[in-house]
Formats: sequence, structure tokens, C-alpha cells
Amino acid sequence: MNVRHMNATSQHHSIMPQCLQLADPIVARKARPSSMFKKQHCTRSHLRLEITPAAATAMDSSASTTNTSSRPFPSRQVQEVKQALLNAIAGTERGSDAGSLKRGQVAEAQVALEAFSPIEVDWSLLAGTWNVVYTTASDVLPIVRPGAGLPGFPLRVGRVGQRFTSPEEGIVQNLIEVEALVPFLSGTKTTLVVEAAYEVRTSRSIALSFKKAGVGQVLAGDDLQNLLASPLLPRGNWQMQALMAISEFSAFLPLTTRVPGTCSSSKIPAGLNYNITFLDEEMFIGRAGGNGGTFIFVRE
Repeated sequence: MNVRHMNATSQHHSIMPQCLQLADPIVARKARPSSMFKKQHCTRSHLRLEITPAAATAMDSSASTTNTSSRPFPSRQVQEVKQALLNAIAGTERGSDAGSLKRGQVAEAQVALEAFSPIEVDWSLLAGTWNVVYTTASDVLPIVRPGAGLPGFPLRVGRVGQRFTSPEEGIVQNLIEVEALVPFLSGTKTTLVVEAAYEVRTSRSIALSFKKAGVGQVLAGDDLQNLLASPLLPRGNWQMQALMAISEFSAFLPLTTRVPGTCSSSKIPAGLNYNITFLDEEMFIGRAGGNGGTFIFVRE
């Protein structure tokens, strides 16, 4: 055999293994160029495949199909389940007027919605003001409907909810709006506030550390404003100053508890664990730790 021919053949065989070093030899011999890939010239240094946009789209589609934990559920289906929960809640007076049958129906609808919750909560959705539409918390039920069935009770509770800042700031305020129903104060609304710091602990839970409680805002009703403007009272700027003082009035007391296992006077903020079982742009469901009960909110 010609020496030159042998060198060429040897050179040819020395290139081929490098070209196929990333592929199975049998598959390589049977492979055909795909319209989804561009064939590149095989050099002595390496084999390179350039992925076309069509191939990239197909790969992304395949990846999203296999990653079911982060795949969103159809929005129409979620909306139907949320509406079913709201229908079950209707007429319960935020849970204070729910009998055992109605509580069972709400719990069943709640669990159905919680099944759509992703593994990890999107904490960016938590910031904002949320109004309670239903609760099972035994310490909150008497508040949402005080004096139920008692004629002439002097107070009516309006909005009950929570206002969250961003997780980075980590502040939550429990809000209770109370309206006076007594002469001269009728229509005057007072917002009671319990403020806490919160911290994200797991993918679906936060820890609350209560800081203070008190009166956050007072809005004078028509009766009180008319009383201050009465012609029987001396005229002057004091009426306006009085209304401003009422509207700007606020008073808070710290909420602390004694350090467990100690006899010292050292105190720490009272705390609570809170599990977020569902959260989207419109609805928020939380379960307080221990026997704290369930809270269902809608965004204000």
C-alpha cells in the first residue's frame, strides 16, 4: 500500500474518535441531521452543536411539563373553587353565626382550595390589607360580632383584618374597626390595632412576635362633630383643634410575656406561629398554631 495513502487513512481515523467522543458510536452512525439543529463542521479539537430557536422552545416545553410542582393550575378552575368557598361562607357573619353543619361545609370547601396551593408560597403577594370573611378562632369570634342578640348594645364592629408590609420589612397589624352607637358619639369609628413583627420561617409559615396594642385612629362621626359645633358652646378655633386632636389620637401599650423558666422581670414579646395554606392575589388562608383556628381573608 502506498505510504501516502496509509498516512491519509491513519489521519482520517485519528480525527473520527474525537468527533464522536461525546456520542455513542452506534447512535452516531445511525444519526441523521435534524431540522431542529444546525450541523457544524467537525474539527480536530471538538464537536459542536448549535441549538436553533425551535429546539430551545421544544426543550423548554418538555422541561415545564416535567416540573409539576411549579406548574400553575388553570385559573378558571381555581376561581370556581374559590367561589364555592365564598358561597359556603355566605351568611355566617364571619363565622360567628355558623352551626356545625355550616362549619363542616366551609371546612370541606377550604380544603378543596388549599389543594391548589403550590409547595412554596409567593411571599410577594402577602403585602397589603386583608379583610376577614370567616374564622374559627375562639378568641376572635366574640369580637367580630359583639353583643349578638343583645338589643341596644352600644358598639358595632366593622372591618376586621390584617395589614402586612413586605417580608423584608416584616410588620403586620391586626385591625378592628369599632363604631359607637350611643348618643352624641353615634357614627364615631375607632380602629383598634395589635401590631406584630413577622418573619418567614419555612416555605409556607411565618412566626409572629406581638409588639404593642392600642388605639390607632379615631374618626369623629356626625353626632360628635355637630356637638362640637353646637351654638351652645363658645365659638373659636378650639372646635377644629379638638377634631384634629381626636383624629390624631393614638395610644399603645407593649405586649410582652415573662421569659419562660425564669423569675426575673425580663420580658419578651408574645409570639405565635402562622401557617399559610393558600395565597394568591385575591384570597389568603392562614392557620394559627396550636388551637388558634383558621382565618380566611379577601384582599381589600
